Amino acid sequence: MTIDNNQLSGWTENLQSTSQNQTCTLQKGSWPLFGVRCIDPPVLDSMKLKGVIKRHYYPGDRIDYECYRGYFYVWPYLLSATCEPNGSWSRIEEACLRKSCPDPKVKHGKVVAPNETFEWESEAHISCDEGYFLRGKPIIVCNLIGENVSWSDTIPHCEKIYCGQPPKIKHGKHTNSYRNIFEYNELITYSCDLSNGPDEYSLVGQSKLVCIEPNKWSSDPPLCKVVKCERPFLEHGIMVSGSREKFSYQSVVVFECLQGFYLNGSNLVFCGGNDTWEPEIPTCIKVFLPPPSFPSHTIIIFLKVMLKILQAKIGHGTIEWFKIGKGVQQGYVLMPCLFNFYEDHIMQNARLDESQAGIEIAEKSINNLRYADDTTLMVESEEELKSLLVKLKEESKKAGLKFNIQKTNILASGLTTSWQIEGVKVEAVTDFIFFSSKITVDSDCSHEIKMLAP
Repeated sequence: MTIDNNQLSGWTENLQSTSQNQTCTLQKGSWPLFGVRCIDPPVLDSMKLKGVIKRHYYPGDRIDYECYRGYFYVWPYLLSATCEPNGSWSRIEEACLRKSCPDPKVKHGKVVAPNETFEWESEAHISCDEGYFLRGKPIIVCNLIGENVSWSDTIPHCEKIYCGQPPKIKHGKHTNSYRNIFEYNELITYSCDLSNGPDEYSLVGQSKLVCIEPNKWSSDPPLCKVVKCERPFLEHGIMVSGSREKFSYQSVVVFECLQGFYLNGSNLVFCGGNDTWEPEIPTCIKVFLPPPSFPSHTIIIFLKVMLKILQAKIGHGTIEWFKIGKGVQQGYVLMPCLFNFYEDHIMQNARLDESQAGIEIAEKSINNLRYADDTTLMVESEEELKSLLVKLKEESKKAGLKFNIQKTNILASGLTTSWQIEGVKVEAVTDFIFFSSKITVDSDCSHEIKMLAP
């Protein structure tokens, strides 16, 4: 058989042939499969073909791959594929991985990889532990430069937080004044000197400062100064609390208007650090319309002044002044009043003052009596009582309070059956104790008379 060997692979030349067409002898087992070809070499994410890509390949042909820029070879994966006799390519898998920047370890800090890797084009977010601050950029990027990878900036580091000596103040001093360096979260306390004059210095501002950032304290230093406010005057009103000869820093005054006038503004003011009353002194306005409701900001100012700082007495001395967090001590003298303020807000939202229900006393309808967390509702009929209870229950729930149904009783003339509230039975009683006084359904006062009798 003679054939042009440029058209057939797998043949060897017969060098003894003298004809123009060379004679090729087929090697054993290598007869070509006419018409079988491999096309479209496998496309991989991390590798590219080496050399010139052909339109098609014959069985036995091999193609070689190399890693893309920014990738590295992983042994023992193959970097080549072979055209199989059936026209398919031999199995080949990704043999290259993206290059990564070195792990940016930061002492006294934390490194977060948003992409969970430090491969090129990935970010590293760096922060410091408490008490340390970052020197450098908080975000660095792994960049590919040529065939190599490196971080976009020098890896930052964490340094310990120190503060220098806090500012000195006139007429005052601070603790540990002999030191020049303070560590993170260290606290210093300012105090005022004794005055040589008739008036003492008042410390205006924060007495305690904390080192929070490099050379930064938690607030500006306080001032030691003589604070004197002029005696307040309220036209058509009187000072019901706080009257004294001198009004120094944080002196509190409570006002009240004369009959026929109502208070416009806060009834409680205090002497501020600028020798002025805060908030502004109120005015008394002649009553032509019903007086406005009790301003809620008055209560807030009162509480801020009364509960801003406290001092505890131990033995024959007192401890340093300290700030109050939340709440009051059990049995605190203001607790009933504070609860009344809160409950008054609930009553107003429930519009009990607009309700026609109640008992007429001196031409005024009275439908509730309150002291601390005890509330008594007074109405003329069972229907009115149910209506008030529903309103009060809804508004109390909004304010985070709820009835103690187990301790709730109903005293009513002619009522013999009990009620159900939220599935709990509310007893109908014939008498109960109200602030040490026995109240009976038939208005019997004999019990009280016996208690008072000698």
